[in-house]
Amino acid sequence: MNLDRRAALAGVGSAVFGALAGCSATATGPPSVDPHTGLDRDTASALDDERVLMVGDATSLPDLPRTVTDRDEATLVLATADAPTATLAAALRAGRPVAITGGDAPEALAALLGTVGDTHHYGIETIAAHPVETVVADPNGDTIDTYQFVREGGWDDPVLDPVGWALTGRLPEPDTFVPERRGGREYAPLGTATIAGRLPTGETYAAQTVGSRYVGNLVSQSLRVRTTVHAAATGGYAVADARRVADCANDAQLSRWFPNPHQQGGVEVSNYSSSVAERLDVTFAPASDRARGALTGSCGLTAEGTFAYDHRTRWSWERNGVFDSDGHYGGGVGRGTWHVHE
Repeated sequence: MNLDRRAALAGVGSAVFGALAGCSATATGPPSVDPHTGLDRDTASALDDERVLMVGDATSLPDLPRTVTDRDEATLVLATADAPTATLAAALRAGRPVAITGGDAPEALAALLGTVGDTHHYGIETIAAHPVETVVADPNGDTIDTYQFVREGGWDDPVLDPVGWALTGRLPEPDTFVPERRGGREYAPLGTATIAGRLPTGETYAAQTVGSRYVGNLVSQSLRVRTTVHAAATGGYAVADARRVADCANDAQLSRWFPNPHQQGGVEVSNYSSSVAERLDVTFAPASDRARGALTGSCGLTAEGTFAYDHRTRWSWERNGVFDSDGHYGGGVGRGTWHVHE
């Protein structure tokens, strides 16, 4: 994510938690939280100063304050899934973020990334069995940050709010323990892969995974991924937990993972990872009233012999009333794949 774009909407991009106004997660004392991620706000306004080139079926794209017809004048490309891949690839190579919307947006993003795979590193995490109709590819040097926005029905504008968040949003720092990096200089960045959503009832969630590859002196094909998992409540539904699973191929070797089970920052961490199953499996749950309103945890792994995994990234919220209780859920399962260009 480009830092100048973050600065464009400082009120949305702050990484500092707001205070939790409500304490109880009951029907009579709903949690209230403002985590300052921007996921619960009208982030479409972040596009007000962008010069947007529309590609594909422009009649099905939302109206914008500033549009251009020349790619060289554009600061952002907004396209439908049937837009010419070559046109979008040229924009990416020129350093312009590209947003794609429509029912086939994930497939169009995959095709676009494949076209620029000779010059860029990137990672992508898909979501299956849930609609993803807005995706973003944001180039940063020779890496690309990717975004998959699950269409849960919560955004006022299901296209412009997610795109605005991709340009300006930021997740809070983790509440949980994050170990000091080892061999950081021996790993080169591959970009980030983000999944985010907002439920119709207002709950928000996101998982942002940073990928890197081993470039040291040893003969090794090694992938390192670190994921920040965030959940925030609204109304009468408190955060119940967030779970992250990354299941590597059987012939891979899960050589390192974190964190160990612990409690920190009002968050309880459970770890069921297995080097035998080559699987990272971590759950974050609130252990304080503040964390029932919003929590952020971090987990990661280093795997030898693979640049792909199956993931299960799931969030849940609960409301415990006097006579009954129920819950809301977000996220899903999918595939994580990281590409290294030579």
